[in-house]
Amino acid sequence: MPDYDPPVVPVKKGRGTKIPIRVFTRQLEVELVELAEQCQLCTLAFAELEQFARKIPPISDEDRRNWNRMVWSKVQAVLAASSAISRLLWPNPDSVRGADAVARTVQRGRMLRGYLGLGSSPPLYHRDVRNAFEHVDERLDDWVPAFAGEIPLGWAISTLPPEEEDSRGKDAFRYVNLRTMDVRVAGARCNLERLADMAGKIRARIPLDTGVIFEKVEP
Repeated sequence: MPDYDPPVVPVKKGRGTKIPIRVFTRQLEVELVELAEQCQLCTLAFAELEQFARKIPPISDEDRRNWNRMVWSKVQAVLAASSAISRLLWPNPDSVRGADAVARTVQRGRMLRGYLGLGSSPPLYHRDVRNAFEHVDERLDDWVPAFAGEIPLGWAISTLPPEEEDSRGKDAFRYVNLRTMDVRVAGARCNLERLADMAGKIRARIPLDTGVIFEKVEP
């Protein structure tokens, strides 16, 4: 159930100062446009990743390296867009400094979730994977010293069922399985198909017509 009803009155800001209803709805419109675009980017990147998964990987070393980079570019695109979606709808107040900024961040998340009828908890928790991508330097600092001998693969892509994989992918810093669409970064895991599905369902709730926004929000 939504944790916040769709607003029908102007939002208060600061010490009781009210934001005019037109300003409030304009902000809502801007946020919804941004959210819609991120949802589209997420689902598009995943669709392109699926196309790579259906193809046989190239044989030559150089072509295989380029293929690997294209796959990882789509993986990172899905994670980046789903991260933006998560931050818009379910922001983390701890990442914002200042009481006013925290209040705006929390209110923005509630406003969007309330309008779209979403709950207070994200349907999928992938913050660990997102953070591992964004703070790759720190994760590598922790990962390399863990291996006294040969350093494992930094990037591993599998097209096999998990039970048929060899040991090389298990210790890789980054790993993606194109059959299951599971991704792992520095021990953090998530499923890309579920992220794209989440983005598609959220996008379906966003109206394309600005007038619909004003009609729903205004008393």
